[in-house]
Amino acid sequence: MELRQLEYFVAVVENGSFTGAAKSLYVSQSTLSKSVKKLEDELGVPLLVHRQGVTAPTDAGALLYEKGRLLLMEALRTRELVSGEMPGKTGRIRVATSCKRGFQIQVGNLMAKFVQAYPGVFLDMNDASPEYIKDELMRHNLDAGIIVEPLSSSLPTFDIRVLSQGDYRVALPAGHPLAGRASLRYADLAHERWIQYRPTFRLAQMVQAGCEAAGFTPKVVLTSSQTEFMLSLVNLGYGISIQAWPAAEQEGGRTVRLWENVVFLPLEDIQSQYAVKLITVKDSYLSPVTRAFLDFASAHTF
Repeated sequence: MELRQLEYFVAVVENGSFTGAAKSLYVSQSTLSKSVKKLEDELGVPLLVHRQGVTAPTDAGALLYEKGRLLLMEALRTRELVSGEMPGKTGRIRVATSCKRGFQIQVGNLMAKFVQAYPGVFLDMNDASPEYIKDELMRHNLDAGIIVEPLSSSLPTFDIRVLSQGDYRVALPAGHPLAGRASLRYADLAHERWIQYRPTFRLAQMVQAGCEAAGFTPKVVLTSSQTEFMLSLVNLGYGISIQAWPAAEQEGGRTVRLWENVVFLPLEDIQSQYAVKLITVKDSYLSPVTRAFLDFASAHTF
């Protein structure tokens, strides 16, 4: 049994298909198939089974996956120790973010400072939804994720570092009767048309719970995952929305001026705080590069 065979097998299990594994490893499907078949012949047991379009491990395969993943992690540790390279100074890190609007600027600045401080590190960065990021972290296809969620939300399977926090605000058309208020409560919004995030988003769940606690069900006229689109509709007077309020906007940053007909008012109700969270899988192996990034980000909160 070779480490390369284990790596290929683990990748197939984590991706749920030979196609996804081949893409993640930058090898052909035939190479993966031959490697896994050779491993099955060597062990004398089937390791994978195909059910309803998904490739899943057999009982023997599940055991090999758990043991093989630990062996691969230990092999990586050993290579890093033997190589003599300064830990964290070289390597690759995969980070995904779900940050919108002002957070993109702040997170972008953080990433730029990191690659300046660690020029030998290759940063693989992309944008995705919070749920996708959590799933990919659990599948070990990402090393870290940056998401924006309610400060009070629980993430028991992840370690969390808070990079920034603040309050949620109600986005209203400038001509709205409530736009002149200093602040609002959920009860003030019982008869409004709501432009809401999709139900899988923590903010959508928080808003739903807040409205119900105030004695009403929000009239949701549109759901989306795109903050800019939602605010464009508020700007046109189509409805209201609740959004995280980045520090860049509190300071009168350019992003606020994009929405000339939108007023952002504080929400007084409890649990109206957000946090920008840097998350990694709890109790998982973290490469020196990932640990260096986590330490760097923790020292450069915004």
